[in-house]
Order: sequence, then C-alpha cells, then structure tokens
Amino acid sequence: MKDGNYLIGGYQDFSDNLYKIDTAGNVIWQRFIVMDIIYSVIEDYDGSLVMAGEIYGPLNSWSVIKTDSSGQNVLWAK
Repeated sequence: MKDGNYLIGGYQDFSDNLYKIDTAGNVIWQRFIVMDIIYSVIEDYDGSLVMAGEIYGPLNSWSVIKTDSSGQNVLWAK
C-alpha cells in the first residue's frame, strides 16, 4: 500500500476477512467481507480497495467489491 502497510485476505470463523497489517505483522484493522474466497486485493489510485473473489452456493459466482480506504464502507459490488 502507499502507506507501507499490507492488505491480506484470510478465512476465519467461516467467513472471509480483509486485514490491514503493518510491516511487523501487527493487525491494524480487520473487516468482514461477504465472499467465500478473496483471490486478489489492490489499492486503487484514489486509495480505495478493490477485491475479487468467489461466492459459493447453488450457482457459484465471482464477485468484485470496491470499498473506501478503510475497508469499512462498500462503494459498489458486482
């Protein structure tokens, strides 16, 4: 990330989570993400976060979600 920290997706307690960690591996924040698997996370030019993943169900589907820079507020989901 531009601020020198890292974003990682992880699975915990039957849900996907997005973590922001510092260079020492300390968790800065953790957000629940409505996806079964997060495959990729990038920081967009404006600081927002874009992640792609998969949602399992009768009709497995791909999903792309864009949040604000804090990962707290979903700007759009497709």
